[in-house]
Amino acid sequence: MSNDAAFCGNCGSQLVSANDISEPDNEGPSGMPPGQMTSAEPAQEENEQFRILVTSVAKALNEGSTPSEVIRELVGNGYSEQAASRFVAQVDLARLGLRRVAPQDARGGGVKNMVIGGVIAGIGTAVTVGTYNSAGPGETYYVAWGAMAFGGIQFFAGLLTLLVGGD
Repeated sequence: MSNDAAFCGNCGSQLVSANDISEPDNEGPSGMPPGQMTSAEPAQEENEQFRILVTSVAKALNEGSTPSEVIRELVGNGYSEQAASRFVAQVDLARLGLRRVAPQDARGGGVKNMVIGGVIAGIGTAVTVGTYNSAGPGETYYVAWGAMAFGGIQFFAGLLTLLVGGD
């Protein structure tokens, strides 16, 4: 890492400049392609610098900085806007533990949940009606309330996903 370190204006974390970390398509720190390093030391240093960069970006986002602010900070430290944008988006998604789902995929999941919920609620209702009809006066019958409740919740969750589109 260079001696004149930059710090994030929002969270105060130390940032790594673009000169300190090579992108995957560029040459590695030894001047050779990344897959042909002469020793483990440059790779370890590069991994540490990358870890510091990921940590500082995640920390800035956790502390309320918007992705745009973090991208501007990275661009100010020598990263291209496209690389910074892509990097911040990946860190943000990893930080949140989410995978972006296209709205049409979410709608398909909504229909699937509605079908599964309807089937489960239908089975619960059929068991309840069947045991009720087969029970004589004063005899015991089963109410499959768990299946009916779970199926109903699953159905309406799917309906909500379908209506909102997963956004």
